[in-house]
Amino acid sequence: VLYLPSPGALLDSTYGNLILAKGAGFAALVGFGAYNRFRLIPSLRETRGDVALRRSVRFELVVMILVVLVAVALSRVPPPVE
Repeated sequence: VLYLPSPGALLDSTYGNLILAKGAGFAALVGFGAYNRFRLIPSLRETRGDVALRRSVRFELVVMILVVLVAVALSRVPPPVE
């Protein structure tokens, strides 16, 4: 964000959009972690809790791969100039 000429560049440039996408992906990963920790792990004592946890971890892995791909794209796109 320090490389952006103005806060509006977050919405107006490819670089800013990638920063927003990476932040949203990171927030989704934090949400997955909290959901797994506080909802799914305690439900492992039930009969179908492990299936839900495996499904959630698969989705989390997909989001993690997407965040890494966005980070790679971010490293390849130059920041906007003023």
